[in-house]
Amino acid sequence: MMLYTFWKMIRELVRDVRDAWDDPAFRTIFIATVALLFSGTLFYWVVEDWGPIDAFYFSVVTLTTVGYGDLAPTKEYSKLFTTFYIFVGIGVIASLITTLAARSASRVSARHSSKADDTGGDEESGS
Repeated sequence: MMLYTFWKMIRELVRDVRDAWDDPAFRTIFIATVALLFSGTLFYWVVEDWGPIDAFYFSVVTLTTVGYGDLAPTKEYSKLFTTFYIFVGIGVIASLITTLAARSASRVSARHSSKADDTGGDEESGS
């Protein structure tokens, strides 16, 4: 059951991204997010000599502020890059998550509103 719920959530997330794609602001945020993840992955892969999976993992964990602490930059310029990467990346990731959450909440609200209309809910009393 839990796996079904997970896949349902992923399907709804993909639907929200697809629906939001027509919005130029969303497209810009999404492309910026992909570019940030790609640039971070490439940087850590080359400079820290991590594998591509570890480099991508560190980029995601850093930008989402999870920070498990299992990987950390070892070179001074990597630490400087990471500082800049965090300042820029957190804002971009927060914008993406906020935009998707707003679209998802709007879709859920519309679904509940249409169900209430179909069942005759929210009727005015005393008329």
